[in-house]
Amino acid sequence: MNFKSLLIIATIVIGAIVSTFYYSSTYKSKKIGVQSYRVAIFEPASHPAMDEIAQGFMDTIKKNSTAIYSFKRYNANGNQTLLRAQAEEIIQQNYDLVMTIGADPSKTMHELTKKKKLSTPIVFDAVSDPVTLGIVASLSSSGNNITGVEEVPDYADQLNKLIEVKPNTKNILLVYDPAIKAGIHETWAQEVTHIASTMGITIHYAKVLQVNEISAKVQPLLNNIDVILIFTDHTTVSGVDSLITLCNRYGITLYASDLNSGDKGAALSYGVMQYDLGVDAAELALTIVEKHKKPADIPIISPKIKRLKINTKTMEKQGLTLSNTQLNNIKNSGGILK
Repeated sequence: MNFKSLLIIATIVIGAIVSTFYYSSTYKSKKIGVQSYRVAIFEPASHPAMDEIAQGFMDTIKKNSTAIYSFKRYNANGNQTLLRAQAEEIIQQNYDLVMTIGADPSKTMHELTKKKKLSTPIVFDAVSDPVTLGIVASLSSSGNNITGVEEVPDYADQLNKLIEVKPNTKNILLVYDPAIKAGIHETWAQEVTHIASTMGITIHYAKVLQVNEISAKVQPLLNNIDVILIFTDHTTVSGVDSLITLCNRYGITLYASDLNSGDKGAALSYGVMQYDLGVDAAELALTIVEKHKKPADIPIISPKIKRLKINTKTMEKQGLTLSNTQLNNIKNSGGILK
């Protein structure tokens, strides 16, 4: 038998083995009835808050489903060009569901799927005022292929919590990115300004468009500032380390609108548990993927419980002095001490 004949026989044998293996694997999967789904998680930047949300989402799906889920995380690292490119890639990959975190990924995916007339289901998370942003038609029905978890800010309560722990606050520097789609941060800034004015507090502004410009824009404005307040936009949240350094140096209290920034070093933080946001989004995703309910038929939900967190390691560096009695009272009323 010549070499050519041996090669042909070997090819046939290998092909038969591969076919048998593929058939056996397929048959086994069908026999045990295991479904598999692919999910993309789309994030605007790197931050512990994003990690907490994503982890809560993945943990809850794995815990509550017998199906096999594979997750791929896309992170735009605060770059709008990269964010758009990743959105295009996600669409091309034909995922069973896309989970978006924050306003920019959510709005971008919504716009692209609508433009391309795709029905890919989207569950957004940690988005404030999705109606104003144009992501959904109403909170009761999106009118399209998207639903999600709205993170509703409560700046009146947030400022009241501040006065409880730092009653001598007179001047707040609000650091935020005004370039967010639909100008939602400018709306929030005006809301905070109005609420603060009724409390005898003056709001000053530092508008930043990039993480690397935070220190340069904020530092010259720190004279007579008692508190720096930040929203949950990914620019300031991603650059919170710069603000922590400045606040430690100048004895100014940093007050974040997400609890994870408190873990990183903000003396005060206020908000929902990020992990719980992921849990809520997972429950919506399971309803869509496994119960085959259309996103348009699922109302937008929002978490109700917000907490105040005190970072006891940095509070004195940042001009916040609280006694043990005060700290215990905060803890007993539902606050978190780190």
